[in-house]
Amino acid sequence: MDGAIPTQLSVEWLESRCIPEPNTGCWLWLGTTDNDGYGVVHCKVDGRPTTRGAHRLMRALTHGSIPRGHVVMHLCDMPSCVNPAHLTTGTPARNSADMVDKGRQAKGAQHPKARLSSHHVEVIRKMATWRVLPQSVIASLFGVCTATVHHIHKRRNWRVG
Repeated sequence: MDGAIPTQLSVEWLESRCIPEPNTGCWLWLGTTDNDGYGVVHCKVDGRPTTRGAHRLMRALTHGSIPRGHVVMHLCDMPSCVNPAHLTTGTPARNSADMVDKGRQAKGAQHPKARLSSHHVEVIRKMATWRVLPQSVIASLFGVCTATVHHIHKRRNWRVG
């Protein structure tokens, strides 16, 4: 685990701050969460204030230390879940592969770095297919590079739509 487990914390303390969800078996964290919905615990380690992931603390307290370089993965795909039976460890690459396998990665206009909407992609695809303008001109109209227009036209990215 990245850092020591705060000595004042216990499995019982963590359990007292969650509620069981009867349909999924998840233990939903009722305390503070981050912007992605993961439970966080504000505590002190060696007298210094710090923040730890509630799911990471639960996994470490119930299964021992988390290997260096590993993340705690949710088998249930519920960020606020702290049920130890739903938590496992893995490499960041394994976690990313799990996300892709389950179709949870942001795609298209939902991707945080997307500069185009699905409508823009449709227009670019039609303009490139009908050769209305050179791809370099289409690219400058939409504020992207020529390669992006080419890949959209060939359906190498933005495959949906």
